[in-house]
Amino acid sequence: QCDWSSDVCSSDLTIEVSTGDEIIALTAVADTLYVSTAGGMVFRVQPGALPLLSADIEITPLFNSIEPVRAMSASGDALYYAMGNTLHRLRLSDLVDDALAMNDVISALHVSEGRVWTASQNRIQVVDASSMTLQPDSWSADARITDIDIEYDRLLLGQGSSGVQIVQVPLQWLAANPALASPAVNTVYR
Repeated sequence: QCDWSSDVCSSDLTIEVSTGDEIIALTAVADTLYVSTAGGMVFRVQPGALPLLSADIEITPLFNSIEPVRAMSASGDALYYAMGNTLHRLRLSDLVDDALAMNDVISALHVSEGRVWTASQNRIQVVDASSMTLQPDSWSADARITDIDIEYDRLLLGQGSSGVQIVQVPLQWLAANPALASPAVNTVYR
């Protein structure tokens, strides 16, 4: 249903990705959602345009893991996710998974500005998104980091009950992102 006078549009349809399996994490790029469940499944969900119609929704399983994926972020080309102390990059074109072992368990991650920003306890580490190599840049926050976001040169750190810390990132830490947000991978337009 859409209330055009207030520019609010919603749908009464709820997308059930995996019956009885709780959603643990999700991320989106353009019109595609990536969903992780408690059962260890990760799905690509393409809901179509609003209003949502169940006939238009495409749900594709990408992989199943031993443990649930609790942190993930996507670019137009890849889905980045963490399992324990390992950062993974799943290429969406061919589903090849590259992995990079980090020093500690990854509690949060975000892909932006050509980099994958990872948090372990109170430490931020930077990984080059295209080469999957750990950069020498790192930074320690005042408290444990529970979530990350970055917009331009501003790094936003969720720190649980300690609040939000906003940090200006040195420009040399940033890079261009070669990934396309759209069109979606393997999509043909006629």
